[in-house]
Amino acid sequence: MGSCCINSEKSHQERSALPHSISMIPVKKIFKFGKTLGGGSFGIVKLAHRITDKDPVAIKIIPKEKVQHKLSVLRREIDILLTVDHPNIIRLLNVYEDDEKIYLIMDYCSGGELFTRITSKGLISEDEAKKIMRKMLMAINHLHCKKIVHRDLKPQHILFDKAGENGEVKIIDFGLSSKLANPLELMHSQVGTIYYTAPEVIIGNYDDKCDMWSAGIILYTMLSGNMPFYGSSIQEVSKAICKGSFSMEGGIWDHVTENAKNLINKLIVKDPATRLSAAEAIQRPWFDLSNEPTSEIDSDIIESLKNYRKTSAFQRETVNILIKHLPESHMVPNVRSSFLALDKTDTGQISKDEFSKIMLDHNLNEEEIDELSSAIDIRKTGNINYSEFIAALFSGKSMDEDMIKRAFECLDIENKGFIVKNDFKIAAIKIGKELTSDEFEKISENFGEINDRITYDQFKMMMGA
Repeated sequence: MGSCCINSEKSHQERSALPHSISMIPVKKIFKFGKTLGGGSFGIVKLAHRITDKDPVAIKIIPKEKVQHKLSVLRREIDILLTVDHPNIIRLLNVYEDDEKIYLIMDYCSGGELFTRITSKGLISEDEAKKIMRKMLMAINHLHCKKIVHRDLKPQHILFDKAGENGEVKIIDFGLSSKLANPLELMHSQVGTIYYTAPEVIIGNYDDKCDMWSAGIILYTMLSGNMPFYGSSIQEVSKAICKGSFSMEGGIWDHVTENAKNLINKLIVKDPATRLSAAEAIQRPWFDLSNEPTSEIDSDIIESLKNYRKTSAFQRETVNILIKHLPESHMVPNVRSSFLALDKTDTGQISKDEFSKIMLDHNLNEEEIDELSSAIDIRKTGNINYSEFIAALFSGKSMDEDMIKRAFECLDIENKGFIVKNDFKIAAIKIGKELTSDEFEKISENFGEINDRITYDQFKMMMGA
């Protein structure tokens, strides 16, 4: 049975433009399409929902004829979206394709763009700007720690998952992003939107500090409702940027604190060597970190983490795959705030040392903590990332029928009605991960003597239902 699955996957890859796509199931059998949310040079974004449960998602629809000579760029964007793992970065939930189109399934952000929020209000209050900026910087720090440079940060690419000041910030659109081979590598392509473009990008020799210039421009715009550099043409704007002179005097700036102005002056700096990094910017006095939440987390979350030790390798890998496809509306309550409270380095990862301190306070001994942290760190990076943290909470609770069905669908990519061992390898590739031989062996142990295939009813029992 396994060899049939492998042959099927080869033929699927031959037909596919993208290695992460699911071609076996027509996308319109899974989702019902609604209104158009926006568009760009490659395609449009539509609101949609799963037919079975009405979960809203945003679907980027890209005609293949428009990207047939730029597939490498699209593959790079997808690879980057599968690499990042942070509460303030948009998630790619799935990729479908048919003969004519590619469909990127993303989290739906109903709160709209930061650009719309600025233009509708005229400007953003300093307290609100502070919350937005800190979340942006944490996401940028996560990107830069992974050697990823966004290269097109602007208010149109900052969304909110819901309306109101409590909406969570989400950085989107990684179409121009790049991943550096090493920290000293420089980029040379003149990309991005001119008003937010750093002077070194215009010159054509730059690194990840270009994102920090853009962050400074965004902050300036939030607090004043204006752009620091402007002109009647792109050439004039470029000259103003390269000159680097801007004003924060008089008018609205009389009501902005000195700490906010100092941060802007440390970000909109011509020399990238003296410009703040994201990690440095987060520590600036303006943010007043003394008011940040402590590392105390909900007792229910602690209990779920403790229970994770009892799960099998089969269950852990299944839930980690499920989490990558699950809309945020289904996440465990308080998971985001608990994760960020434990992320003391603002990198989008929880260090094992920090995790150990918390669990020691909740009556686990060092041996139990080592066992638990190693189990959660399923990708063996030495830290606990956001998806792993969510997966541990899911595995530590009883999964309802809907979640078990979703998990089965994530593995039964060809819609066979059963899963085989090789389906785990294929499903892992779809989320940007290749199982090691050891991981595959541990999963395979759970198949036992059931003819190398697992039906849905058997799967339910194996997931503890």
